[in-house]
Formats: sequence, C-alpha cells, structure tokens
Amino acid sequence: MHLLAVPSETMLAGYLSAHRDVAEACGFNRNPKSHRGAPSQSALNRFKHRVGVEGFQSVFEELAQGLMKAGVAKGRWVAVDSSAVKAYFRGDPDARWGYTDVDKPFFGYKLHILIDVKTELPVAFRITPGNVHDSQEYLNLLEDAEEADPEHAYGDAAYDSEALRETSRSLYNLELHTPRNPRRKGGRPETARP
Repeated sequence: MHLLAVPSETMLAGYLSAHRDVAEACGFNRNPKSHRGAPSQSALNRFKHRVGVEGFQSVFEELAQGLMKAGVAKGRWVAVDSSAVKAYFRGDPDARWGYTDVDKPFFGYKLHILIDVKTELPVAFRITPGNVHDSQEYLNLLEDAEEADPEHAYGDAAYDSEALRETSRSLYNLELHTPRNPRRKGGRPETARP
C-alpha cells in the first residue's frame, strides 16, 4: 500500500519535493531555517521497513481510539465493507487472487474497514490477501474497535449471514443490517429484510 497511490519510494520522494505544501502537511519542511526538505527515497524506505505493517496499524489504532475518546467519532452506527487493493506486481508473494464481484477477479489484497457512519471516519481496519471473503473479517473488525460501542452495523449482501447476526447480538449487543444475498442458499425470506 502506498501513499497517494504513488507506487515507489523514489516517486514519493520526488512528489514530496515538488509539492512542498503536501510535504509540510506530512510534517516535513515546517522549520523555515532547516534546509533538510522532504525525505529522500532511501529515508522513506528505511522508515517503512523500520515501522512495518504492525507499526502503521498501531498508529492507526491509536488515532482511531483518540478520535473516539475525544468524541469526534462515536461509533454507535458503523458501516462495514472491503475494497480490493491490486498488487503492484504479479510476483508479490503475499497477494492472492480474489473477486470484487462474481465475475471480476483481481490479484492483490483486501482492505476491510469499519467506519463511523456519522463522521465517515475509520474505526478499525484490516488488510488481508485478496482471497479472504468480506464476512470473514467482520467480527475481527468489531473486536478491534475497542473504543466504539456500536449499536447498529450496516453492510452489503456479503455480510448476509444469520450466524453473523446472532454473534453480533450475543457478543456485541448490536444489530447487523444487510440486504438479502440472492446467491445464498437457504437465505432468509424477502420480507425479513431490515
């Protein structure tokens, strides 16, 4: 995953050098007496590897918890979904083939996200290989959303599962609202939609 969809540290370093306003917004070039400027490609690469995925996830979690504690995002009504993130190259050893729809395959990852409906701010997220179904990460997202205490969760038909509804009620005391998934066998009757 790359900042601003820039596929390499070299291109990102060039972008930050050319766009001083963006570099300043990221915390670079704030001191007018400093001649350091935006970071180089090697500095960005070292930082990325030093912090790692876990470090970025930790920063995100602290930010989300801070927003909850400050009351900016309440998390009472949340929406859950996932997005395909295509791998930059086919040789990526962690990427997998997945589907954005029945007939739309992609090679890469999925970003699973839980957002506060009112503010549209993220509450929790997970990144998985592309072959992980959306519904498989739903309960993990609720577990990760420690500071939120959602009452209602809204998802698309991929989350249409009586097991997820029951677990949502029993473990988290929340209602999961989804449209009926027409591909699910033994699905609930049309009239049972929320």
